[in-house]
Amino acid sequence: MRNVAFLLAFLLLASSVYAIWQQPVNVLVEDPKHRPVPHAKVIMTWQLSERDQNHEEVGYTDYRGIILFNMSNYIQLDSQTRYLATARVEYGAGSLLVTNSRVFDIRGYPDPVPLLIPVYRVKINVLTPAGKPVGGAMVYIAPWTREADDSGVAEFILPQASTFATIIFNDAQISKNVWVSQDTDINATLDLYKLSIKVVDENGIGHLARISFGNKTYPTDSKGRVSFDPFPGKVANLVIDSGGRSQEVQIQMNKERDISFTFDSNAPKIYDVARTALSDGKKTITAKVKDEGEFASGLSSVLLYWWVNEQEKDPLEMYPTDATTFAVTLPAFSNDTAVSYFVKATDKQGNGVSSQMETYGLPAPPPINHTINQTGNQTDGNQTGGGGWSFNFGGINLWVVIGIGAILIIAIVAYIYIKED
Repeated sequence: MRNVAFLLAFLLLASSVYAIWQQPVNVLVEDPKHRPVPHAKVIMTWQLSERDQNHEEVGYTDYRGIILFNMSNYIQLDSQTRYLATARVEYGAGSLLVTNSRVFDIRGYPDPVPLLIPVYRVKINVLTPAGKPVGGAMVYIAPWTREADDSGVAEFILPQASTFATIIFNDAQISKNVWVSQDTDINATLDLYKLSIKVVDENGIGHLARISFGNKTYPTDSKGRVSFDPFPGKVANLVIDSGGRSQEVQIQMNKERDISFTFDSNAPKIYDVARTALSDGKKTITAKVKDEGEFASGLSSVLLYWWVNEQEKDPLEMYPTDATTFAVTLPAFSNDTAVSYFVKATDKQGNGVSSQMETYGLPAPPPINHTINQTGNQTDGNQTGGGGWSFNFGGINLWVVIGIGAILIIAIVAYIYIKED
C-alpha cells in the first residue's frame, strides 16, 4: 500500500512539471488569387523550449492545397515554454523554385494556416493547323509534365519566370517560349493533319487492308477506309498490305489529305491473238489486251515469248497500235523452221496472264512413197540393181496385196461349194 501511494505521489509531481503537448495544424498553400496550389512541399518545424531540439515534418498539399500536421512532444510547463512553429513552402525546382514561410503561435492561429506563393496558371492549348485540339499530347516544362486532355489543354502552375515548353505527339514536336508573369493561355500548333485513306479494288469496291507506318499498323474497315487524325506532317512512308500483297507509298503531309489506293487483284485479259504474213516472209503477231475495271492499275508490259526450233529467244516487247492492240514482227524463216510463241500481259500490280502457245512453219512430215522401182529396193529414185518388177504403194508390196486377195477368193468359193453339198 505504501508503494502505491509513493507511485501516485511521483506521478502527481511529474505531471506538475511535464505534460504531453499535441496540436493538429492545417496549412493551406494558395496563389495570389487565393486558389489552391496542389503538390506543394511544406516543411513544419517547431521547438518548444530553449533546451528542446527542433522537430520537423514534411508533406505535400492535396488537390485542395491543404496538408495536415499533427505536432506533439513532451514539454516542461515553465516560463521558458515556447509556443511558436514555422511553416515553410517550397514549389518548383532549380531556377523555377519559389518559397515562402510563416511563423505562428500554436496557442492561437487561423485554421488553416495560409501560405501565399507567387505562382500563376499557364494553359498550353495544343492544336493542329486546322485548329483541332490534340488530346494526349505530352507537354514538358521542367520539372513538370502534363498530358493534354481531350480538349487539347495542359495546365500548369508556374512561378514567375522565363522558360520554355516542349510539346510532343507521336513524331511531331514543337518548343514554345513561355514568359510567366500572370495567368496565361498559350497556343501551340503542331504540324499535324488529317489523313484519310481508302483502299479499293479495280471496280472501286472497298478492300480490306492493313496500313502500316513506323511500327504501327491499322486495319481498314469493311468499306476499305481508315483515318488518322492527327497524322504527323512530314514525308511519310506507308505500307499497304492486302491478301499477302503490298504497296509501298511515300506521301508528303503538309495539308489534310484524302487518298485512294487501288489493289488490282485481277489480271488483264488477252483477246484475238492473230498472225499476219508479210511479203518479205516476216510474220506480225497482234493481240488485243485490256486491263478492265474503272480503277484498274493499268498495263505494265505486253511481251511475246518465242522459240525457234525449240530454242528459247529473248522476249520481245509488243508495241501498241491503238488503245488495246499490241503488235510485234518476227523475222522470216524457212518453211521447215518451227516457230512457237505466246503473249503475256502484266498489270502494274503484278497480275499476269498468258495466251495459248501457237506454232507455225512446222517441218514437212515424211512423204508417202509413190515411187515405182524396177528392182523392188529403190526409193526416192535411187536404183540399187537386180531384176524383176516391184510395185510399192506407200511401202506396201503389190504382190502381197494380190496374194491376200487370192486367198480370200478361194475361201469364199470353198464356202459356197460346201454349202451346196
